[in-house]
Amino acid sequence: MTQKVLVVGAGGQLGQELQRTSGPGVECLPMTRAQLDIADVVAVSESLRAVAPQLVINAAAYTAVDNAES
Repeated sequence: MTQKVLVVGAGGQLGQELQRTSGPGVECLPMTRAQLDIADVVAVSESLRAVAPQLVINAAAYTAVDNAES
Protein backbone atom coordinates (compact mmCIF):
# COMPACT_ATOMS: atom_id res chain seq x y z
CA MET A 1 0.00 0.00 0.00
CA THR A 2 1.31 3.42 -0.93
CA GLN A 3 1.47 6.12 1.73
CA LYS A 4 0.66 9.65 0.56
CA VAL A 5 3.09 12.12 2.13
CA LEU A 6 2.69 15.86 1.67
CA VAL A 7 6.01 17.70 1.91
CA VAL A 8 5.61 21.45 2.40
CA GLY A 9 8.68 23.58 1.88
CA ALA A 10 9.63 21.23 -0.92
CA GLY A 11 11.79 23.83 -2.68
CA GLY A 12 14.36 24.03 0.10
CA GLN A 13 17.32 21.79 0.85
CA LEU A 14 15.50 19.52 3.30
CA GLY A 15 12.37 19.33 1.16
CA GLN A 16 14.37 18.39 -1.92
CA GLU A 17 16.28 15.73 -0.01
CA LEU A 18 13.06 14.24 1.36
CA GLN A 19 11.74 13.97 -2.19
CA ARG A 20 14.97 12.45 -3.45
CA THR A 21 15.17 9.83 -0.72
CA SER A 22 11.51 8.83 -0.44
CA GLY A 23 11.44 5.14 -0.98
CA PRO A 24 9.10 2.68 -2.60
CA GLY A 25 5.65 2.70 -1.09
CA VAL A 26 5.78 6.47 -0.60
CA GLU A 27 3.90 8.82 -2.87
CA CYS A 28 5.73 12.08 -2.22
CA LEU A 29 3.52 15.11 -2.84
CA PRO A 30 5.85 18.13 -2.81
CA MET A 31 4.59 21.68 -2.43
CA THR A 32 6.86 24.68 -2.63
CA ARG A 33 6.15 28.02 -1.00
CA ALA A 34 4.74 29.27 -4.30
CA GLN A 35 2.29 26.38 -4.34
CA LEU A 36 1.32 26.53 -0.65
CA ASP A 37 2.03 29.34 1.79
CA ILE A 38 1.82 27.67 5.20
CA ALA A 39 0.98 31.03 6.79
CA ASP A 40 -2.32 31.01 4.86
CA VAL A 41 -4.68 28.93 7.00
CA VAL A 42 -7.37 28.74 4.32
CA ALA A 43 -4.88 27.57 1.67
CA VAL A 44 -3.48 24.92 4.02
CA SER A 45 -6.95 23.65 4.84
CA GLU A 46 -7.94 23.50 1.17
CA SER A 47 -4.71 21.72 0.21
CA LEU A 48 -5.13 19.13 2.95
CA ARG A 49 -8.69 18.46 1.83
CA ALA A 50 -7.69 18.23 -1.85
CA VAL A 51 -4.59 16.09 -1.41
CA ALA A 52 -5.78 14.00 1.57
CA PRO A 53 -2.30 12.96 2.69
CA GLN A 54 -1.73 10.36 5.38
CA LEU A 55 1.31 12.26 6.63
CA VAL A 56 2.48 15.88 6.40
CA ILE A 57 6.13 16.82 6.72
CA ASN A 58 6.81 20.51 7.26
CA ALA A 59 10.24 21.16 5.78
CA ALA A 60 9.60 24.90 5.44
CA ALA A 61 12.23 27.14 6.95
CA TYR A 62 13.07 30.80 7.19
CA THR A 63 16.75 31.09 6.36
CA ALA A 64 17.31 34.85 6.34
CA VAL A 65 19.11 34.74 9.68
CA ASP A 66 19.85 38.44 9.85
CA ASN A 67 16.17 39.29 9.32
CA ALA A 68 14.78 36.56 11.57
CA GLU A 69 14.99 38.65 14.74
CA SER A 70 12.89 41.42 13.29
